Amino acid sequence: MKPSNIGGQAVMEGIMMRHKDKYSIAVRRPDKEIEVKVEDYKCIFGKARIWRKPIIRGMVSFIDSLVTGTKCLMYSAEIAGDEEDEEETRKNAALSSGRIGSQEEKRGQGI
Repeated sequence: MKPSNIGGQAVMEGIMMRHKDKYSIAVRRPDKEIEVKVEDYKCIFGKARIWRKPIIRGMVSFIDSLVTGTKCLMYSAEIAGDEEDEEETRKNAALSSGRIGSQEEKRGQGI
């Protein structure tokens, strides 16, 4: 069987997949739609010959994966965070209306 050389990682409410010179992120939005983002992949260290040495290549690959993974995770958190912001706004609105109503009742009762 021929290897596919496709790798990936889980992100908040989605997944990131990478293959050679492209990577994509699929994230579920608060309205349950899937948002897909495809971008070109470029190593942050460039293509110098020094980066091809075995030990150095591993360290560079590790750091590059961390940077790319963090960038994808932050993007997915931004999309998934919209849902939390909407829920928090609704809860705050409900609490505010409940507090205002109870304060008016207390004033009306002379408390």
